[in-house]
Amino acid sequence: MPDLRIGENIVVPAIVVKEPVNITKYGTTSNGFLGNIDENGVYQLPIEEFDFVGENIKEINIDRALQYKFNKTPVKTVSFPMLTALGGAYTCYYTFLECLQLKSVDFSSLTTLEGSYTCHGMFMKNTSLVSASFPELLKIIGEETCQYMFVGCSSLKSINFDKLTSIESSDNGNTCYDMFNNCKALNSVSFPSLKTIEGRATCDNMFDNCTSLVSANFPALTTINGNAAAANFFYGCSSLESIEFPALTTVMGTSAILYMFFICSKLKSASFSSLITLDGNTVAKGMFNACRSLTSVSFPVLATINGQNACQSMFSGCSALATISFPALTTIGDATSLPANMFNNCTALTEIHFRADAQVTVEAQTNYASKFGATNATIYFDL
Repeated sequence: MPDLRIGENIVVPAIVVKEPVNITKYGTTSNGFLGNIDENGVYQLPIEEFDFVGENIKEINIDRALQYKFNKTPVKTVSFPMLTALGGAYTCYYTFLECLQLKSVDFSSLTTLEGSYTCHGMFMKNTSLVSASFPELLKIIGEETCQYMFVGCSSLKSINFDKLTSIESSDNGNTCYDMFNNCKALNSVSFPSLKTIEGRATCDNMFDNCTSLVSANFPALTTINGNAAAANFFYGCSSLESIEFPALTTVMGTSAILYMFFICSKLKSASFSSLITLDGNTVAKGMFNACRSLTSVSFPVLATINGQNACQSMFSGCSALATISFPALTTIGDATSLPANMFNNCTALTEIHFRADAQVTVEAQTNYASKFGATNATIYFDL
C-alpha cells in the first residue's frame, strides 16, 4: 500500500524531479514522487489505496492549501501526528470529500483550529469513517470553521474532543453548523471540558438527525450565548433518552436553544440543575417540541425568563408530561415570555407549580388566563 507523507524534510531517492514553481509540495509517495507531482511536474492523484500522513507538519496556515486536494481518492487513514495549529481560509475545504475507503482520522496534537471555512466539509460523506480523534484540541474559532465537517459520515461511531473548552464564532458565525448532521451510527458523544458556546449559529444543528445517539455528556458547559447558538442542537435525535447539563447557568440570545430537542421522541428526562437565566426573544422556542416521551424536566434554580415569546411552544406536544415546577422563578421580563402555546397539546399535564411570591408576576403574563395552552392543568403558587 503506498504511503503518502507530507513533511518539512523531503528525501527523494535517485530521481530527477521538475517542480513547477506555483505548486505546493504535499509529501512523498512510495514511488518517489513529490506529493502529487510526478517527475514531469504533472499533478497526480493516487489511484491505489493509501494512508495519508502529515509527518513533521506542526502548523498549516495557508489559505486554500489543501482545498479539494484529495476528494474522492482511495485514502484509508488520515493522520497529522505533530500538527498543533490549523488556520487560514478554506485551508481544508472539502479536502477529503467522499473518500469512501477512509476509516479513521487522527489529529493527536492539534490544539487550535481557527479560521474561515478552514475545515468546512473536510470529511463530508465519508461513509466508511468509523472514528475521529482530536484529543488535545482546546478551541474552535471562526466563521463556518467546521461547518459540514462530518456530514453524512454514516458509519462514524467514535469521536474524541476531550479537552475542547470553547466553540466561538466570528463574523457570520456557523462555526460548527451541521458538523455531525446525519451521522446515523453515532451513539454516544462526550465533551467533558466544553465550557462555552458563543456566537451566531455556532452549533446550530450540530447533531441533527443522529438517529442512534443515546447519550450525550456536557458536564462543564456553563454558557450558551448567541443568536441560534445551539438551536436544533439534537434535532431529530430519536434515540436520545436522557440529557443533563449540570453546569449550565446562562442561555442568552434570540432563538439560542430554539428547537434544541425537537422530535427527540424517546427523550424521557431532562435536567438543567444550575440554569438561572433564559434571556432572548424566542430563546427557548420549541425546545422540547414533540418530545412525546418526556415525563420529567427539571429547572430547580431558573430565576429569570426574559424576551418576547421566550418559551413559545417550549413543551408543545409533550403528551406524557404530567407535572412541571419552577421553584425559583421570580423574574419574567416580558409580558409574552410565557406564551399561550407554551404547553400546547400537553394532554397529560395536570399541574404547573410556581413560587408563592411569583403569583403577581406570573398572573401578569398576557396568556395566564389560557393556562399557557395546558387546558387540563391547574396552576399552583405553592412553592
